[in-house]
Amino acid sequence: MQTPYSTLNRLNIAKAQLSSCITVRLSRYVTRITRRKGSRSFFSKFR
Repeated sequence: MQTPYSTLNRLNIAKAQLSSCITVRLSRYVTRITRRKGSRSFFSKFR
């Protein structure tokens, strides 16, 4: 028997794992771009 709380908790864990994975990939992608173009030009775009 599964209580609704356990399924909700499992969903939250899955969301957390997904978000962490996305952030890691994003950070790697950003670092890759900054290495190519130079960090100064990259950050000046966001300011």
